[in-house]
Amino acid sequence: MIKDPVCGMEINADSAAAQETYQGITWYFCSKSCHGKFQEDPAQYALPESLTDPVCGMDVSKDSGYHVEHAGQNYYFCSESCLGKFEAEPGRYT
Repeated sequence: MIKDPVCGMEINADSAAAQETYQGITWYFCSKSCHGKFQEDPAQYALPESLTDPVCGMDVSKDSGYHVEHAGQNYYFCSESCLGKFEAEPGRYT
């Protein structure tokens, strides 16, 4: 079983409604709707499940409520405190 990168639904690759290759990785989708959302902005969805907070180094997920876009890239944080530190000095952490 694999996860649809848009909605997170567990699906079987063999019975996926659609698939897309992006940056050398094949992504599978539960529906044409999720596939369409992915095609509109693949970078938003083609993120690893676990990310690293650039301030403290803690593992975070893309579901974190603390995130910001800087220079065209999304950054995710474990807390409001780490987000604030990043926003004050983004060059220090990128």
